[in-house]
Amino acid sequence: MKRMHYFVFGLFLAGLALIILFYFMKHDILSRYLTLKFKPDTFQAENIPGRLNYRLYIPKSSDEKKPLLLILHSRARRGNDNFHQMERFSYYYSKHAVQNRNPMFILVPQVPPGNDWVKYDSDECHPCKHHDPCIHYNQDNTEEKEEITLTLSLIKKLAQQYPIDTNRIYITGFSMGATGVWDVITRHPDFFASAAPLTGSSDTSKAIVLKNLNIWAFTGEYDDGYPGLNENMVNKINFYGGQAKHTIFPGVGHNCKREALSLMIKENWPFSIHSKK
Repeated sequence: MKRMHYFVFGLFLAGLALIILFYFMKHDILSRYLTLKFKPDTFQAENIPGRLNYRLYIPKSSDEKKPLLLILHSRARRGNDNFHQMERFSYYYSKHAVQNRNPMFILVPQVPPGNDWVKYDSDECHPCKHHDPCIHYNQDNTEEKEEITLTLSLIKKLAQQYPIDTNRIYITGFSMGATGVWDVITRHPDFFASAAPLTGSSDTSKAIVLKNLNIWAFTGEYDDGYPGLNENMVNKINFYGGQAKHTIFPGVGHNCKREALSLMIKENWPFSIHSKK
């Protein structure tokens, strides 16, 4: 009988140890799982300096063209490992249940440590450095980041290799990634069918070019990093006749990924967006 008690107690301790291990390593475990589903690669172009690490989810093959979702990661997920950029958005949209209903390609590029999705001339014009909280920035004083130029060039190349519907290119990103979303859609508004930035900086003077783009922005009520920036941009877009949406999550701070993804799932974004306007 004592042996049975020891055995049960041992199983309990082992189970508890596994739970604790998963809790502290859940991001690494999830990311490792995702690496099995996403093809790793590096892209270089003859006329664009630099190289781009990325991971690509390829849906089940068929001749029917499918949309592509571009995910821009936050500052915390920068690196050279072509691995750390994988997170909950990549996980959800690559799930079998989602892909069986709405198959799509998923592209997740990565910027190196110390870099951003936007190329600022100096730290002084960076919307977050030396500014607390973050501010809007002047896009005319910035160049397009090499990683963004490479990403767009990569998408065009992938569209030649795979059945990608270039009228259904969607983009989302969080924090630094959301700033990248705002920047790239104002530079290339006709490239995308819909955009979902989660709390980022932008240039409101460019809002008029987005009046025909389907945009759904998200912000936490208590976001002390980017307070009011998404709201300012959405209001300016709609001032010019756009139909941009902005959702504010009560009681939520800067990290609104979980709440935004839950609502995006509920509203079936981006699958409810069929093509460019």
